[in-house]
Amino acid sequence: MMRALAIYRGYVAGRFWPLFLVSMMGWLGLLLLDATVDIPVLCMSGANALSDMSSVLAATLSINGTATFVLSSLLMIAAMMVPLLVAPMMHVRERSLAERRMRAVALFLLGYSLAWLPALCLLQIAALALRIASGSETVALVLALGLALCWQRAAWRASLLRQCHARRALPAFGLAADLGSFRFGLAIAFPCIGACGALMLLPLASPTAHLPVMGAVSVFLLLERYG
Repeated sequence: MMRALAIYRGYVAGRFWPLFLVSMMGWLGLLLLDATVDIPVLCMSGANALSDMSSVLAATLSINGTATFVLSSLLMIAAMMVPLLVAPMMHVRERSLAERRMRAVALFLLGYSLAWLPALCLLQIAALALRIASGSETVALVLALGLALCWQRAAWRASLLRQCHARRALPAFGLAADLGSFRFGLAIAFPCIGACGALMLLPLASPTAHLPVMGAVSVFLLLERYG
């Protein structure tokens, strides 16, 4: 753990301290805005919820609005996933011409976020369905934890995690360079979604303990990535 923290501290103290700042802004946004999804109390009636799940989901989406899903997803990406991108961001920066570095990094983040955004929205809906079907936030969290633990031991997840560390050649000039950075963001995001999606379901399944569970998952992901 100390080695992982030392590595990450070294990255943050270097050229990539803005990633740490973006993460802190994401945490602050989640804390101030409390962008969690509420389920209508009348819909949490056990048998009725199970017999007509689509109606419950529709009512919940109507009350919370699409903006809540998008906002909470963007804040979660900033808070939890951006700190994991130090190595690929270094790759993008070091393989870009000096005058293109900021743009290359921004395009990389754009591609990464555009891939994660719909995935997190789907995870929000999955967590919502889990809470409605179980009738209890605690039960939903336990079920999500069981799913995450099973996925942690899967060989396919290990393969996806290795792909999160993959690198590729990046063009240096013109539109090809911009597209290369953007596509690299997409390429890194998809295996990360597969590797981390089950863990991201945990805080979404427990709105009451949303931030503490997010914090625990974030620490685990940092240790896994940099350890």
